[in-house]
Amino acid sequence: MEGGTRPFGGRGLILDIIVSAVVPAVIFQLARRFGFAELPALALAAIPPAAMSVVGLLRRRTLDPIAVLVLLGLVVSAVGLAFGGGVKVVLIRESFFTGTLGLACFLTLVAWPRPLMFYFGRWFASQGDPEAMARFDAMWNIPQFRAVNRRITIVWGTAYLGEFALRVVMALTLPTAMVLVAGPVILTGITAATIAWTFSYVRRVRQRARAAGYADPNLA
Repeated sequence: MEGGTRPFGGRGLILDIIVSAVVPAVIFQLARRFGFAELPALALAAIPPAAMSVVGLLRRRTLDPIAVLVLLGLVVSAVGLAFGGGVKVVLIRESFFTGTLGLACFLTLVAWPRPLMFYFGRWFASQGDPEAMARFDAMWNIPQFRAVNRRITIVWGTAYLGEFALRVVMALTLPTAMVLVAGPVILTGITAATIAWTFSYVRRVRQRARAAGYADPNLA
């Protein structure tokens, strides 16, 4: 998960929190003050994070799987509204994609030849470069590499299913405005912590690979 990736820096984290939590909460409160019902107010509050996802996708000009999943979560919430989904559905909308991703992680462990996080790792490592993708694919022949990818998939699946369950509990028990602020912050925190663990884990595996005499530490 190195090579060509944008560092997960503090400035980007703060911007994500502002756009996905603070701005929607302010829009929601202003809309309610000007007489909007909860559902239209929530729809207005969803515009900034949706716009940020679209802009990021267009700027990269590649199929960034994370941006695509965020957009899919918004689409699912819109479908839920069209078929009668209420305020609680909208409050959980940002966790639809994490819940789906968490479930997909475990399903791919048993139903796919390679687990889901293998494909995420390949995207981050190659940024779409065919030669880099071919090298990453070739490493699947190494047993330790397969074990590492499966373990990472289990951790991500557990983290995101846990986040989804927590969001559901919050939507059912907390005021709307509080969920709007706290939900994205919790999602960002869980994602940041899981990313940090992933990089730390991969680094430890590579150190053990060097100690074991691997000529190329990337083969860990």
